[in-house]
Amino acid sequence: MFSHHVEYYSEFVNLAGLASGAKVRVGGMDAGEVMSIEVPDSPSSRFRVKWKIDSKLGGLVRNEFHRHY
Repeated sequence: MFSHHVEYYSEFVNLAGLASGAKVRVGGMDAGEVMSIEVPDSPSSRFRVKWKIDSKLGGLVRNEFHRHY
């Protein structure tokens, strides 16, 4: 079955081994995956991570993440 997903963007200074395809967990449950990682242009910039989760769990995601439909 196909499920609906919501995409988010987050920015990080350090990825600590995070990779595209990694599982995203919300509330201790497997909820989605990392879709892509953009490398920063300069040392002072941050990594931009695009990730998706099952739309049923979207209410558990904190507001500081940027939602993309």
